[in-house]
Amino acid sequence: MDYITVAEAAEKWDITVRQVQRLLAGNKITGAKKHGGTWLIPAGAEKPADARVKSGKYVKKLSHIYHKPPDNANPEELAEAFQSLIKSHHISFQFLDLFPYAIEVFAPDGTAVFFNRSGCEDANIADASQIVGKYNILKDTVVLDVLGQRETVEKAFKGERVTAYDVRIPHEETSERYDPKDETASTILYKNISCFPLWDDHQQIAYIVMVFITTQIYTGRADIIKAQEYMDQNWIDEFDRDKIARAVHISPNHFSSLFKEHTGYTPKDYYKRIKIKKLQEKLLDPSLNIEQAFSACGVDYHGNYRQFFKDITGQTPMQFRKEKVKTTT
Repeated sequence: MDYITVAEAAEKWDITVRQVQRLLAGNKITGAKKHGGTWLIPAGAEKPADARVKSGKYVKKLSHIYHKPPDNANPEELAEAFQSLIKSHHISFQFLDLFPYAIEVFAPDGTAVFFNRSGCEDANIADASQIVGKYNILKDTVVLDVLGQRETVEKAFKGERVTAYDVRIPHEETSERYDPKDETASTILYKNISCFPLWDDHQQIAYIVMVFITTQIYTGRADIIKAQEYMDQNWIDEFDRDKIARAVHISPNHFSSLFKEHTGYTPKDYYKRIKIKKLQEKLLDPSLNIEQAFSACGVDYHGNYRQFFKDITGQTPMQFRKEKVKTTT
């Protein structure tokens, strides 16, 4: 049986990674299994319903924007949509608690006034009471300096709309400060963080909202996570198993067996899937022909990757491009 990853299931079903994880946690995906620290989902599995996403009138109001947020979240669009929620404070927070991705709301002095359930799950904490009224982001040197978000936060609290892309957030930073609900969790998240103010009737800042959209997630052994990150960040280079093994301080042969045990893929297969994902992105660029899209990814269209593309996606590059162009026009 062929399997796909959590990220691939999210893309296939047009939902977020967090929604797929929630479905897995609730045993909602038939045939899914955990291989080491990674979930594997049958490639033919149907998308289950997520009971967390309700359809009341307040949810309907904005669900067309937030059912699946864009990879590059537009802070202007997010801000305009959330501004409408400030008129009904209690209902607003109830609504935000239903969202399948993390949302945190701050008072103008930096104190957290709201943290939704998905945010608690992402931060590996059991209860928002550990955050609300106790945490002040303007005094958090980890977020400001260790994660390098001082400029982003300061701009938001001055009234600007801003997004920080692909911010690396290790769970360990949270677990050191709060009571983790799972002390064995080893997870690295990459997130786009959109920050924007909400204004009151007197055009004063009433709240600062931060929306955290997961773009990549790694779970499992620290050395395997490091290897996955290394390949994701160096995907343009030719595959070199020995070089990757050296980067994570494991002997090459042991690295291959360990990686397969914990991810379900050989290092080479994992690398191929990254490359195919990048090829898919480039094939959507109308300014490039197919050969140029391959070249932009560091591979020759007339080489092995044309066949790899079909093996993994079930389509030729031309078929993929035609189908995507048809569905977006």
